[in-house]
Amino acid sequence: MITRANWCPTCRANEGKIKNELLPAYSNSKEVVVVINDVTNRKTKAKSKPILQAAGVYDISLKEQATGLVTIINPLTGSILKQLYVSYSLPEMEKAIADALAKI
Repeated sequence: MITRANWCPTCRANEGKIKNELLPAYSNSKEVVVVINDVTNRKTKAKSKPILQAAGVYDISLKEQATGLVTIINPLTGSILKQLYVSYSLPEMEKAIADALAKI
């Protein structure tokens, strides 16, 4: 789950990397589902809600409101395995995701 907002400077600075590198890297993955939790305003939160619910992470999204974060969640338990900043490099994110998958 990527928590972002238009008013977040870190989110804006790393938006290209997320859209052009991280999302495509996992778009065809059967093991990793990437969902965006847009907390910019009430309208974007409402738009994100059904996506988060379908992924089973809505309750976690209510607790994790810090922006600029990638939260890796165990789909079996709903527990947070790792959190990292969107400013991390793609190799750092891929390693954290691989390490998290190894724990499931």
